[in-house]
Amino acid sequence: MEITQNNICQKIEDYLKEKKLNFNILHQNDQGLNYEIYLGSSEASIQVEYDLTNSEDDSVYLQLYTKLDNYGNSFYHQYWKSDDTDADSLEGEIDSLVESTISLTKAYSKIDSKLDQIRDICKEYNIDFDELITIHVDLE
Repeated sequence: MEITQNNICQKIEDYLKEKKLNFNILHQNDQGLNYEIYLGSSEASIQVEYDLTNSEDDSVYLQLYTKLDNYGNSFYHQYWKSDDTDADSLEGEIDSLVESTISLTKAYSKIDSKLDQIRDICKEYNIDFDELITIHVDLE
């Protein structure tokens, strides 16, 4: 089935509901909208772009991404264009986005666990954890 400006939102929402994913719609206007998908402690986003003011162009463009930070860096970032693909590929792209975001959540959990271990060691040896992290650890 062809994906168009008229059916893209319904396709995305039906698939997210089928997968029982929590989501919210943000920033809807004539050029598109954003879906935020909540997966544990991480969020995934689907940015839908189209031009409702141009009746000759029925194309839909998506950016699927998982933000890594508030500086525009992404853990996962994929572009999708309706002219080149079909509904099955859209579902596959959403699945890849979800899997990537779940992977990021697992990584965060492991990092938190390791930080807890470092805190315990600092406590044991009477070392200030915050000072250790900010002064003695080169994060680059």
